Amino acid sequence: MNTEKVVNTVVDCCGNEIPSAILYQEGGLLYLWEIACLSSSAHNLGNCQCINHNATEEVPVSTQYVIERFGSEALDGFEAPGTEQAVLDAFGIEVEELETFIRISYQLGVNPLPALRKKTAIPIVFLDGSFDPSCLDEEDVVFIVNSRGDISAEINNQTK
Repeated sequence: MNTEKVVNTVVDCCGNEIPSAILYQEGGLLYLWEIACLSSSAHNLGNCQCINHNATEEVPVSTQYVIERFGSEALDGFEAPGTEQAVLDAFGIEVEELETFIRISYQLGVNPLPALRKKTAIPIVFLDGSFDPSCLDEEDVVFIVNSRGDISAEINNQTK
């Protein structure tokens, strides 16, 4: 399910109010699409042809960034965060990048968990077999790493 919400608008040269920032969720991750050039002719905001720069940008964003910039009500209507969003919120990178770091660390014989634990206050546990969520405290989020370098999140006792 893709959900999107206009979180900011701007008035174009014809006096029409158009979206200048749209927040949407795809694959469990929040993305922000935003007009980067407020003189873009492509959006009827001026005469810039945006040849040397992009007229818009689209980037994954943390939950905290959305709250700070648009308020917590901007998150209303979106699915609960999954592993993808929890990883971005905690480490500032996407889950695939983090799993690559973990796999390479294990291949080099380096334990990545101490470095990850320094980066976030969210508990990180290593599990190499079956997982019993009842063994965890009532934490909101716990990251689970296995010997293959996969990371998942136990969010409010619901493995994602």
